Amino acid sequence: GLGARRLPSARAAFDALTGGDVALTAAPGDEARLARAALDDGYTTLAVLGGDGTWSNVARALLAAGGGDRCALALLGAGTGSDYAKSVGAPAHDFAATAALVARGATAVVDAARVGDEPFINVAGFGFDAAVVEYMAGVRWLRGNALYLHAALRQLFHYRGFAAELRAADDGAPAPRREALAFVAANGRHFGGSFLIAPDAAVDDGRLDFVE
Repeated sequence: GLGARRLPSARAAFDALTGGDVALTAAPGDEARLARAALDDGYTTLAVLGGDGTWSNVARALLAAGGGDRCALALLGAGTGSDYAKSVGAPAHDFAATAALVARGATAVVDAARVGDEPFINVAGFGFDAAVVEYMAGVRWLRGNALYLHAALRQLFHYRGFAAELRAADDGAPAPRREALAFVAANGRHFGGSFLIAPDAAVDDGRLDFVE
């Protein structure tokens, strides 16, 4: 319900500077459907009110539709961690500042990556972090960074790791299989609400930082 509570403030900020139309999600998958429809209608900026999951779903829809270079994504914070906004330096929780950036046409080109055919914009994680997210889905009595920290601490005592085999990019030869707790391919620096998972990562350097 956080997005619904913050929507009036977001609308007021944009109405004061740029205007625009509002479309609301009602069910899973609506982010992608609405993003594709906006792209088809010729919109060149989507201001997305939500968190990392919502931003990611919209970005993935734009990339899949070939709109990554013709439609800007403005981040409006109403989520749990807002990790991607931290990584790109976006004032996601200052709606007036975000509206002002849109009004000026201020944009930045950033990287995206893929796991198989699935694009991602911040991080792709395997193992521990996936177990944390899975556990978080069933917790209703905590929110925000406290939820991430609780889930992470709990999984430290319950998650047993997984078998990992990495292959070199040059010849594809596998390294010896070993047990790992987590493996993260990081485009951005921030992850899990309050964790600086890849301090040297940059969203515009054409590289991923791998953290094990």
